[in-house]
Amino acid sequence: MNIIDGFRRLFSGKSGETTEGKDTPVGYSFNGDELYKDDIVADIKQKLEKRRSERRTFEAQWLLNANFLYGHQYCDINVHTGEIETIEPLFDYSERGVFNRIAPLIETRLANIRTVKYAMTVNPRTSEIEDWEKADISSKLLRYTQSHTNFNSKLSDIAIPWAELTGTSFILSWWDTSKGAEVARIEHVEVDENGEETRTTETIYQGDLNYGVLSSYEVFPESLYKQEIEDQHDIIIEQIMTVEEIYDRYNIKVDGRQCQTYVLSPIAAAGGLGQENSVFGLSRQTVENSETVITYFERKSRAFPEGRTIIIIGDELIYYGPMPYEQIPLVAIKSKIVVGQFYGKSVIQDLIPLQRAYNAVCNKILEHVQNIASNAITVEQGSLIDIDEYIENGIPPNAILEYQKDSKPPQPLQRAPLDQATLSQYQSLKNDMEYVAGISQLMVYGDTPSGVDSGVAIENLRQIDSTRLSLTTENIRSSVRKIAILWLKIYKEHMTGYGVCQIAGSNDVGGVLTWCSDDINSFDVEFDTENELVFSQEKQRQNFIEAWNMGLFRDADGTIPREITTKFLELMKLGRYSDMMGVEDLQRQTAQRENTFFLNGVIPQRGEYDDDDIHLYEHKKFVLQMKFRVMQSKNPEYCARFYAHMKEHEAAIAQKLVAQQQILGGEQGAAIAAPGDIYG
Repeated sequence: MNIIDGFRRLFSGKSGETTEGKDTPVGYSFNGDELYKDDIVADIKQKLEKRRSERRTFEAQWLLNANFLYGHQYCDINVHTGEIETIEPLFDYSERGVFNRIAPLIETRLANIRTVKYAMTVNPRTSEIEDWEKADISSKLLRYTQSHTNFNSKLSDIAIPWAELTGTSFILSWWDTSKGAEVARIEHVEVDENGEETRTTETIYQGDLNYGVLSSYEVFPESLYKQEIEDQHDIIIEQIMTVEEIYDRYNIKVDGRQCQTYVLSPIAAAGGLGQENSVFGLSRQTVENSETVITYFERKSRAFPEGRTIIIIGDELIYYGPMPYEQIPLVAIKSKIVVGQFYGKSVIQDLIPLQRAYNAVCNKILEHVQNIASNAITVEQGSLIDIDEYIENGIPPNAILEYQKDSKPPQPLQRAPLDQATLSQYQSLKNDMEYVAGISQLMVYGDTPSGVDSGVAIENLRQIDSTRLSLTTENIRSSVRKIAILWLKIYKEHMTGYGVCQIAGSNDVGGVLTWCSDDINSFDVEFDTENELVFSQEKQRQNFIEAWNMGLFRDADGTIPREITTKFLELMKLGRYSDMMGVEDLQRQTAQRENTFFLNGVIPQRGEYDDDDIHLYEHKKFVLQMKFRVMQSKNPEYCARFYAHMKEHEAAIAQKLVAQQQILGGEQGAAIAAPGDIYG
């Protein structure tokens, strides 16, 4: 059963009967007591408020992280109220500039994290041919879901930035019965008191997987000190949705109200010499025409073998019933894992103390420069004729100072030079912040540290940077793998009938994937590539070039195969590579495309200008692959026609050899006959 079906038969109890009304129990407690709607709503909201209070310190830290990221850096957490408060300057003349290094450091981290790819493959459950076929279908289904739902963009643009900001973000997945192919239309007829009929049409869809990104603010675990979601007894999700969003997702109309949520808003911050400037910070604001949606997931247990799902909108119980999934359909994405803690940690939290010190040092340098440029002077008492004017307006450029005759003329104020310790601390703080962020000058500016000019040393430095940042990307990859496994389980549990997906095939050939829930029997998922931050494309290219220079790609006769040369040109990423392709490359590409056409039900035909040697070579590689063996086990007659196509190439090759031998034999005969002619 899925959630939407539960809405249609509201509040099914243990007996499975539809129960409505305030005095009718809708479920049973752990002790077997009857539960009513109001009791359930009150209990869930009580748990929610208790958990909100317990995690108040975490929430305050997330707010502080956001304020520092967006530029409001003269603030701190009030330990008594848990609120973010602006720190007032000690003196009106204090310089309070913000020199935000956290923002570019986080942007650099995000830019490097974006290079990681998340394409995955499902391994077969056994070595049987049938399991290989099902694993291939599952792999294509995963790739289709990632591509069709724009998963990589949602991950890079929403989920990972939230994880970098608060330490954790979440992906919530569910089976959406309002998506997928249309399977039926049901017409409903309602008769009012006057006997007039009202006809409405309900469209029934096949259903499809859906998912969304949640921030840390929206997820409340049972315990803050159980690290994994699998260890939590239950999880509460609180979301603020507009009435339109609620209607689209739950098909329920509610009256909107004012709700509190977190939004970016301008904040007045004090500057130097009593001036004010405006920066952005994250704070609680009121949104209109919205309502609170609370979703409660309780995992399967002895007391509730099917688990429980409870949905509350406002103060109304919308759904109470078993959890329609094998596990809580939530996966956490963490920037930095904290052992024994549910929420991860943001690198911003470690950067905040350094950013405070950096601002202080930069403002000290700025004050020194401004004091030098302020034209401060020393004068003998009573020497200036109109001293009040200069006190009020200062000394503008090209000003003429009138002073009393026979008095000492005004002199520029002598200031001590900026001490070396301040400059040294300035550079040290910059380096420390880069180190804490897991990056270096090479990533931030593209510059190498002073004294590092060796190519090997630079590459080692790059690898060190990537390895440190790869700790975060490995956490993300691990979470994405959990998401893929969860998706496969949801597909298997809820898909009915056959699904049809338009997929992008290899060799520029599209295809259609037809599948059903029985085609999913393995949840052993692995990534197609290594972590690009650990083994970057640049490193792969360098290794390939080294192997090329060492001659490792040469055949026994010392030549390099054409396909290796093609791979070399691809790795060089030369522009308009297709224009550089020779006839051999085009022949090879055509043969590979014929292989793909065959997988999609098209028997290839030998062309007049086919290079039979290249085509036969590519077809032999194809028939030795597992996907051809799978097809052969299911449809040997169809595969026999491909073998017949290969025989045509073999016959053409043999015919060319015979023709060449005849030509060669004729030339040798002419050479032998020549002496007989000479001697008569």
